[in-house]
Amino acid sequence: MTEDKDLLSKKELLRLTGISYGQLYRWKRQNLIPEAWFIKQSSFTGQETFFPKHKILERIDAIIDLKDKYSLDELARHFNPDVSEKLYPVEEVLRLGYPEDMVRSYLHASVQEYFTFHDLLFLELFYSLIKEERLTKAEVENLYHSVHSWAGRFDRTGMQVVVCEENGRHFVLLVPEGTLLLDPKLQLVKALALEDLTKAISDKLKIWETV
Repeated sequence: MTEDKDLLSKKELLRLTGISYGQLYRWKRQNLIPEAWFIKQSSFTGQETFFPKHKILERIDAIIDLKDKYSLDELARHFNPDVSEKLYPVEEVLRLGYPEDMVRSYLHASVQEYFTFHDLLFLELFYSLIKEERLTKAEVENLYHSVHSWAGRFDRTGMQVVVCEENGRHFVLLVPEGTLLLDPKLQLVKALALEDLTKAISDKLKIWETV
């Protein structure tokens, strides 16, 4: 049998990565490695397990890198194809087209190492404000801390995010969609449905494979 160069045997995988047979199958049970990646093929010795070479090596590297920083449940969410539950490393966020200084500044303000889907929503909002020249980078950076306190506390359905300004100071509000009545002293900078932001981010993420 001629071995497919895009496949890696289980024996070679264990040798290259230094992990044990037990670890490999424990990570499979914990949904850190997709069952579909365990490919059974005939060999001279009977049947052998192979893996998609580049995907499995990247996944093992990522698990080893993250396992001491996050719980197994958090890692499972990270590798879950449900984009709303994933954790996104800086490198993956940069692929979406955001400026590196903005990405790293946002992450620094959040005091965390990875982006959540929640973070991507507001990164998209703030990037649009800068591109449209509604706010400067410095003004946007002053708003980063405001949105971190909302993490996990809102439903993206039926809500809108509102940016307003008063005497040079900017504020971010999260309110139900519908009629918006602001204090006359406040000037509306931008109002956008979170559902629209969710779609924009989801569309961007679709072009990249899950690590």
